[in-house]
Amino acid sequence: MRKSILIIPLILIFSLGLVIAEGEKIEVSTLKEQYSPGEDITLKVSLFDASNNPIDAEVSLLFENAAKTKEIPLQVATNKILNLALGDQVTAGYWSATATYNNIEGKALFIIESSEIAKFELNGDTLTITNTGNIPYTRDVQVLIGDTLSTKKTGLDVGQKISFRLIA
Repeated sequence: MRKSILIIPLILIFSLGLVIAEGEKIEVSTLKEQYSPGEDITLKVSLFDASNNPIDAEVSLLFENAAKTKEIPLQVATNKILNLALGDQVTAGYWSATATYNNIEGKALFIIESSEIAKFELNGDTLTITNTGNIPYTRDVQVLIGDTLSTKKTGLDVGQKISFRLIA
């Protein structure tokens, strides 16, 4: 009889723990749906218990592009407005912010806008073009020296650069 009395409280404690764990929920929300490259992502990770009371904790937050080729993992505090810099070189398109706590997840989607930008540097007779945007730089570049017009094709991936020697 003592064995059954000892087993019942253990079963009750275990089942109460499951109810509490199942009642927790996590939400991720961004301030905007679209962000420019280099702009801080403003978001809030909210964590609640079974009674919908806020829980302050550290959670894992993973930023990931839609192709799952770029990941940025972070640890963040819950229930606070956060401004997070992902950098200038994040690829354009849909991104997700997924927060994880005790095997539960919350997710928000947002868009990083396209930015086709290049930096041009002239050193002596060499022109260097560097893609500083977040999509391939595909524009043709026209160079005028005296009366001679020359067109150069770029086709630069993000971060890639190309140099041309300029001769008159």
